[in-house]
Amino acid sequence: MELIKLKKKIAIIGAGWFGCHIAHQLKKLNKFDIKLYEKEKDIFLGASSNNQNRLHLGFHYPRSKETRLQSKNGFDKFLKHYSFLTKKIKYNIYGISDSPETFLDYDTFLQIMKSEKLKFKEIDSYKKFKILGLSGSILTNERLVDDYKSKLFFKRKLKNIIKTKKNIKSIKKINRRYLIEDKLYDYIINCTYFQEFVKHKDIKFEVTSSIIYKAKNNFPALTIMDGPFFTIYPYRKNLYNIYSVEHSRFGLNKDIKKVRQKMNNVINNPSFLHGKRKKIEKIISKYYPLFQKEFKFKKYLVTIRTINNTKFADRSFKIFFKDGFINVFSGKIDHITNASDRILKYLK
Repeated sequence: MELIKLKKKIAIIGAGWFGCHIAHQLKKLNKFDIKLYEKEKDIFLGASSNNQNRLHLGFHYPRSKETRLQSKNGFDKFLKHYSFLTKKIKYNIYGISDSPETFLDYDTFLQIMKSEKLKFKEIDSYKKFKILGLSGSILTNERLVDDYKSKLFFKRKLKNIIKTKKNIKSIKKINRRYLIEDKLYDYIINCTYFQEFVKHKDIKFEVTSSIIYKAKNNFPALTIMDGPFFTIYPYRKNLYNIYSVEHSRFGLNKDIKKVRQKMNNVINNPSFLHGKRKKIEKIISKYYPLFQKEFKFKKYLVTIRTINNTKFADRSFKIFFKDGFINVFSGKIDHITNASDRILKYLK
């Protein structure tokens, strides 16, 4: 009589970029019985869609070597899996402000990026786009991730394993397995952005808001580094997502309940967001005086982000393994492939 080998059961919690990609990779192996739990009514409703969707190469993190390395390595891997979900940006500019508030000078920035062997080209941003106030700028090959197209792709590929509107409030360990909704699992992969079910002493939460504008003319992706400045990044056709380091963030807190209440207060207080928008527009206009003439406000995107609160602006992903419970502290979108590689190695 032939013995039938039962598939190991895996519950993945959180259907953002990390949860969906890991589920997709495991599903393709056809070796596991997988369920993907999401507390919202749909996937990709949190930080995976309410951000600038930049596919990083490492230029954004001159103060965190670990984040740069993960982005540089993850960029090519991401494209091997999902190049069809990304778009090339014709002019993708990083500029170093000549303001005394900047954390590093242009020469130091170039030196760091050259040490990583990242490819870039120096550009005269004033001559090309009339951008003022920079001590220097470069063109990079970072790309835009289409979050809407990505959402549709994963909904199609994972339709048989996604369970939405499932707010998992507790996970009970029974012997060497884990109980969720009366079903036992051999492994739990926790991809919740707010890190439910675990505690990290360095993790904090904050409400953030980026702003969507419509542009009259084509404008480059522009990131002013490194300090209390801003990013203007493509979002949809003729639309741009604008984020300010100083005015798009509304306070760090370790208590997620307080942060969620803060988010509700922000969403229900349009005058607060309008006031922040005016301050952001004023800063941008110092670097691009034609901004208010060429950009028209459309809407706000408000979400909560989870950060590793370190002085080196560390945004790298981290994975913790313990007794079949795999906890994924997410980093940037381009880190998903490195994260799944580590998990697959552990499961094998």
